[in-house]
Amino acid sequence: SSDVCSSDLNNITIQATDSVNMDQSHIVNTGKILTVYGKINFNRTNTVSGAGSFVLASGASLYTANANGVYSSTYLNGAVYTTTRSFNTAANYIFTGSDSVATAGLPSTITGNFRITNTKAVSLTGNKTVNSPGTFSVATGAVFLFGSGLGTSVYNVNGTGNSVIEDGATLQIPH
Repeated sequence: SSDVCSSDLNNITIQATDSVNMDQSHIVNTGKILTVYGKINFNRTNTVSGAGSFVLASGASLYTANANGVYSSTYLNGAVYTTTRSFNTAANYIFTGSDSVATAGLPSTITGNFRITNTKAVSLTGNKTVNSPGTFSVATGAVFLFGSGLGTSVYNVNGTGNSVIEDGATLQIPH
């Protein structure tokens, strides 16, 4: 595990065997690319931003506790809000932490894993399809909302992948 700090001199690649904790924010400048083949873990406040590119490759894992999810085009925030973003459908998306989090920015179809471990609440912000070999899972003690709250649309998770709801997990449908 290591920390990434801002640099405008080089492209950055997180190799498949690497795990990086984003303990500070990182700016990717014009013409530069941050590519993730391994694991990148965002806490609730640190981000990757800038005029460059972010690429999450097939088999890579993105963990986020950011309240705005992976990316929100409405508010230009989230864990990753570079000018260009590529989130591979075969990557793994894990929502962590203890603050409320939205699933904004996920691809609509995933063949990687979509896992909820957050103990406050993770709100689904649109329909998601998890196809084989991917798995949708909600961990013990985690809370998952099939929408964004009272009076909002109800969304679903479907597909050919597996679903695992562990004992002690909470699923809520807004009404």
